[in-house]
Amino acid sequence: RRSRATGGGSLLDLAVHHIDFARFALAAEVKSVTARIESKESDHDFATLTLTMSDGTAVEIKVEFGGAFRERIEVHGEKATLWFDRAHSVDVGRSAPGRKIGAWSAIRASFPTPGRVAYWALRRRSPFHEPSYAIALSTFVDAAIHGTRPAPDLMDGLAALAVIDAAERSSASGQPVSVA
Repeated sequence: RRSRATGGGSLLDLAVHHIDFARFALAAEVKSVTARIESKESDHDFATLTLTMSDGTAVEIKVEFGGAFRERIEVHGEKATLWFDRAHSVDVGRSAPGRKIGAWSAIRASFPTPGRVAYWALRRRSPFHEPSYAIALSTFVDAAIHGTRPAPDLMDGLAALAVIDAAERSSASGQPVSVA
């Protein structure tokens, strides 16, 4: 995990999931990537990627080993900015368009709500509980039983790896790199 030479680094360990999420949430492919990768405590343990999607949307991904666990997603639109931090809850926050998510929003995100209390209770009972695991397993079993092709599939994994390859080349050159 900590050695890039043996297949580790924050891109393969963390960013790959964010790349998948961007592709599926936006129903678009990554057209190009600009990246900055650093080795602070271990190989490639910090990275910032800016993806340009085939529909023109820009996606920024930041991943880091060793920092506090955050899994924050922000969607900046014309009418509002939506965000959530899966490390704390599954509630969605909203702010005016173009405004940074301020300290008050971050504090408010930790206040108890019925959804957060249920989420925290589930996480406390099972710290590694991840609702998507059950969904992924169910999809796999359903595909095996019915002979259908599951999604995501091997080609989706290959698409994510193509983005990671382009990100590594971009970081080395300091230039945006098209994703083949």
